[in-house]
Amino acid sequence: MTEYIIVQTTIDSKEAAQKIAEVLVNKRLAACAQVSGPMTSTYWWQGKLEQSQEWKCTAKTRKELYNELEQAIRENHSYDTPEILATSVAVGIQSYLNWISEETDSALPPLANEKEELLRQFDTAHDQLLKAATSASTRGITQQGSQWGPREVVAHIVGWSVEATERLPRVIAGEPPLKYDDEAFNVAIITVLGDQPFDVVVDMLRQAHQRYMQLLRAQDEKVFEPGHPVFTRIQAVIEHLYEHTRSLDALE
Repeated sequence: MTEYIIVQTTIDSKEAAQKIAEVLVNKRLAACAQVSGPMTSTYWWQGKLEQSQEWKCTAKTRKELYNELEQAIRENHSYDTPEILATSVAVGIQSYLNWISEETDSALPPLANEKEELLRQFDTAHDQLLKAATSASTRGITQQGSQWGPREVVAHIVGWSVEATERLPRVIAGEPPLKYDDEAFNVAIITVLGDQPFDVVVDMLRQAHQRYMQLLRAQDEKVFEPGHPVFTRIQAVIEHLYEHTRSLDALE
């Protein structure tokens, strides 16, 4: 008789929780994964009482898939000691339980391979950044002292996108990553762009992102496997884009 479980984990951003949900469902390790939050967690950590905002990812699956599912969560989680808890399903409507079995059948193909999924997440993060930047610009937000406005944020991403496109073949060839003076690099980018209006800078980013995506799509799938420098770099860029998105959304 098939046994079913509900597995939950918590993490510090909605985007990170959604990423875990998508990985679990794409790999057929869960039939359904839901993200909820934010919630306030109160807990002990390294001898101190802490509070933080978290989002929960809840997955429905078969008990026999727990070990694989746990490993997938660990590989995509940023915490040293993530919460991963499984609860047995005592009873449920049979048609729903049958659906869980059908959608987690190992004979079914994954919904997307690692390459397709990572590039989809990258595209989504890019689109969310542009949406937040456009909204901030529409609200009349501009640079105030050292605080960037939407034009400067987009310009900053343009520069790094161009640099990433140039560096990608070398990274794939095995060259070690360069160490940048981030502040100097950012200042140089914004200085070079001068007084270009927001719409022009947005077009520059769209073009730079498109060139980078074209180059990425041409690469072998092995560079998109967890642990490869390209995979690690793109994951970091995705999180960086969401950091800027959250900052832009908070500007008043």
